[in-house]
This record gives sequence, structure tokens and C-alpha cells, in this order.
Amino acid sequence: MKKWKSALGFKAIPGLLLAASAASSVLAGNVQSPLQDPVVDAPEPPNWDGFYVGGSVAYSLGFSDRFGVSDDLGRIGDVGDQKPDGFSGGVRGGWRDSIRFATGRQYVYGFEVAYDLANIEGSASGEVNGISSESESKINDQFSLRFKGGISNRSARTLYFSSIGYVNAEVETGLTAGAFSSTVDDRRSGYSLGLGVEHKLSERLSLTGEYEYVKLNSKTVDLGQDISTKSTPRYHGLRLGVNFRF
Repeated sequence: MKKWKSALGFKAIPGLLLAASAASSVLAGNVQSPLQDPVVDAPEPPNWDGFYVGGSVAYSLGFSDRFGVSDDLGRIGDVGDQKPDGFSGGVRGGWRDSIRFATGRQYVYGFEVAYDLANIEGSASGEVNGISSESESKINDQFSLRFKGGISNRSARTLYFSSIGYVNAEVETGLTAGAFSSTVDDRRSGYSLGLGVEHKLSERLSLTGEYEYVKLNSKTVDLGQDISTKSTPRYHGLRLGVNFRF
């Protein structure tokens, strides 16, 4: 019996030592290298900063502008009310910077220059001193310099902005009354106001939609033969475009 116990105990010693060694290794591993959750990097927020170029098209509708006819002695009469409308389109480019908030939103601001070819045209017809008359006004092109600023949504993929800017446009003014016919071109300065939204399709490409209001300076236009008219072009409309950020 003693021999059996002795043999059993002797044979069990290597197993006990092996088990103890394994437990010690596990405990040592737990102390030196505790298990940790995997690190997950948060995605970078969309970047609006830098230079961009783009293009846009717009449909504009003018406010009513009464076309009056005057001579050196004063007002002769009114041809009628013009309400110009039409399309424009062109290219643009700009620069932007941003301020990022802890909520994820961004305040994005910058400057934009644009040039558009336009066909915003209006006409009116009537009688002036018993003479059948027809008037016309047309905006042929438009250069603009705007400051834009706005706040993004939480994901920073959509930007809501407003704009204010300087505008310079070519205005064509014409009058035909009996045997008299004249057309005069001049350039006018003015200002623009806008509200819009821009959404990123990718890190570099975005779509824009904007409401804009443009008012050009009022001017007395000399049509010749001591005949003149005063015009004040004003129009508003919707503009759609695409931007590509460098």
C-alpha cells in the first residue's frame, strides 16, 4: 500500500509542476499585458478649406421697371412696364476657410469671383404722344465678387450659407418710336444678396443651389436727339451649380 501511494505521488509531481507553470504564465501575461479594446479611429470630418472652381446656370426674373420717355423739357410719357426674364450661365472660383466646433459643425467663409453670360431681356409697348413705341432692356453679361459664409450640419457634409457682393453688368437699352430708333449699351455697378445650400458628393465635388437678388444702379440713359429714359434693373432667381475643390 505504501509502495502504491509512493508511486502515485511520484508520478503526479511532474503533472502538478506543469499545471503550476502554466497557471503562472497565464497570470504573468495578464499582469504584464492586460486585454484592451481595439482602437477605432474616428473618420475625418469633410474638409471645405482651400481653393475651388466651378460652373453654374441660373434663371432670373426681373421686377417691374416702368420705361418712361423724356426730352429736354421734361417727361413725355410712358411706354409701359418691363419685366425682364431669362437665363445666364458661367464659371466661378473662390477660396474658403473654416472654424470647427466640438459639435461637429463648421463655420465656413470665403470669397468668390464669377463671370456669367446672360440673356435677361424685357420689353414693353405702348403709345407716347400718339406715337406707337416699343422699349427694350437686356442684360448681356455679369461679373460678380461675393463674400460667402455659413454653418454646416453636424456631419459637415451640407453647408447652409448666405452671400453679399458687388456686381457689374452690361445693360442694353433700346427705344423705337415712329421713325426714331436707338439702342445704347452701358455698364452698371450694383449689389447682390443670396441664400443657398451646398452638399458634398465626395471630398472634392459638391452641388449648390442658391436664391439670389441683384440690383443695379439706376441711370438716366441718353438715347440721342434729346431723348432719354431712366432705368433701374432689378432681378432675382435661382442658380444651380457644381464646385470642385483642389
